[in-house]
Amino acid sequence: MRKDCTIIGFPIESGAGRRGSLMGPDALRTAGLAETIRDLGFAVEDCGTLPAPVSPPEVSGPDHLVLLDETVAWSRAIHDAAFKLTQSDTLPIFLGGDHSMAAGTLTAVSRDAAEKGRQLFVLWLDAHPDMNTLSSTVSGHLHGTPMAYAMGQASFEGIFPPLTHPIVPENVCMMGLRSIDPPERALIQDLGVEVWDMRRIDEEGVQGAIVAFLDRVRAANGLLHVSFDVDFLDPDIAPAVGTTVPGGATFREAHLIMEHLADSGLVTSLELTELNPFLDIRGKTAHLITDLTASLFGQARLGSPNNTEFPMTPPSDLAMVPFVSVANMMRLVHEIGPRKMMAEMAGYIEEDFRRWEDFDKTPRVAAHSAEGVIELMPTADDALYGFKYVNGHPANMARGYQTVTAFGVLSDVATGYPLLLSEMTVLTALRTAATSAMAAKYLAPKDAEVMAMIGNGAQCEFQALAMAEICGIKELRLYDIDPVATKKAAANLSAQGLSVVQCATPEDAVTGAQIITTCTADKRNATVLTSNMVGSGVHINAIGGDCPGKTELHADILQRSDIFVEYPEQTWVEGEIQVLDRDHPIAELWRVITGEEQGRTDALQTTLFDSVGFAMEDFSALRYVKDQLAKYPHFDSLDMLADPDEPRDLFGMLMRAV
Repeated sequence: MRKDCTIIGFPIESGAGRRGSLMGPDALRTAGLAETIRDLGFAVEDCGTLPAPVSPPEVSGPDHLVLLDETVAWSRAIHDAAFKLTQSDTLPIFLGGDHSMAAGTLTAVSRDAAEKGRQLFVLWLDAHPDMNTLSSTVSGHLHGTPMAYAMGQASFEGIFPPLTHPIVPENVCMMGLRSIDPPERALIQDLGVEVWDMRRIDEEGVQGAIVAFLDRVRAANGLLHVSFDVDFLDPDIAPAVGTTVPGGATFREAHLIMEHLADSGLVTSLELTELNPFLDIRGKTAHLITDLTASLFGQARLGSPNNTEFPMTPPSDLAMVPFVSVANMMRLVHEIGPRKMMAEMAGYIEEDFRRWEDFDKTPRVAAHSAEGVIELMPTADDALYGFKYVNGHPANMARGYQTVTAFGVLSDVATGYPLLLSEMTVLTALRTAATSAMAAKYLAPKDAEVMAMIGNGAQCEFQALAMAEICGIKELRLYDIDPVATKKAAANLSAQGLSVVQCATPEDAVTGAQIITTCTADKRNATVLTSNMVGSGVHINAIGGDCPGKTELHADILQRSDIFVEYPEQTWVEGEIQVLDRDHPIAELWRVITGEEQGRTDALQTTLFDSVGFAMEDFSALRYVKDQLAKYPHFDSLDMLADPDEPRDLFGMLMRAV
């Protein structure tokens, strides 16, 4: 491999369906790509970014093609710039930009190989083969066509620049494919392109494929162009791409390919495409691509041929724990839909309440301070153990922090091994709303359509959507002491199919409401509802009480309501009922769900769900998320558990990890 490299950026996005990839070259520079390669002993020159073509000439093609003129102009300019670099004694690194740039880069490196009298080989790392023709592409986005063009397929004549040296199909190896259109599949079979799709990689691994391909390149004394599309990687580790396809290459599979490329020394040109920084998470994908490029340029890793004195066994599957980050939780919610997700979660919670007596139960373990509370909430059945760590700090909002944050763990009782680690700030809001709506099914007036929401903070919208989905609420009446919070909630709910009314007083908010939800954040006794505000027949969903000394309802309301709780031992300490004598009658929700006790019995009954949140609800939510990951793999695998080959040799494992 040449020791001199030259970087050039091609900020093209006309071929993609989403804007943002034009920022890819600058994102890779910001991630330190040049410095990383330079630190590995290479001379690196960055010749900047190719300017966009000015006034591209009009070309005619099928009407459904998107930005055809601009993409054709880019392909000419990229071809010329890329070919010029191949003529110097350097290893060109082309930074994209969407993958339509390959219409210029592939034709340039193919022309260079022909003029040097050598065969060109292409390693195509991508979720897609990009082998649609101009007539077969359904979307019309031209980043799905460059390989078909570079191989000299029909439909490009008279539109794209004439080909002098088409790519030889048999010299192309495609790895990571998992989204192939029918015309592409037929073309791949007709042309004899070597394909390692993700199923084949899952079954046989990447090592055999890359080693055999590199042996072919070496035997032919060929030039090797590597075209790396970000969507080759699984979107859980590389989210910054506009065409995400689940089930891509893992971190380790990608690094192994790059390490074999480095060991071979055969790479003569490289392109990095489809990085869309607009979709990235704090530069996560740009840094990963930089790290993978470092492996291609020989960055030594433990266990590689360059460091064999102390080989470290890679983590086993037993060491890996699925982790659902905030970003992946949001992806999961969007994939399923928030309403559907809360309704399904409510089903899990109800199912677990029906088997209440199967669970170990204990009040949450709390550490109270003047500023707030930090709690652990554990529970278990005979198969699973779950706990949540959660804080409640009302003053946090003024400091720019969340009032409530949380994470949770679900473990296998039989082995003690964690099965899931998940954020639970978002998940707690979802499960709290799901629990409220599940309880309201049994306690609220029949055919209730209007809900008052007193307190319009972080929980508000979740409560509204869950009540709408599960209980049929159609009108929401909002009130908060902070009008900004009310405006926020109204704006967020404006497109959710609810009639939303912003109210100036709590009295106005409860007018006509059959359900009243109270959810305020003050860590004190704050009467947000007085007895004269609550008419007969109303259901009160009181979810703001969560610690000693904090209540929201006047005691007179409690005296005339039928009160339902989750776990009495906890609610007597933290709920609204903490102001009552311990002999005051209350009912446990699980007994209502199982039919042992009655919920709502008549239209004039005032019911109160005094909800402080209970560990079983978190257990149910974690169980639900774990089940969903089988269908929607939005998680990262964390190497969390020390798992030596010999269970008694923990120290030996440590010493080998030099």
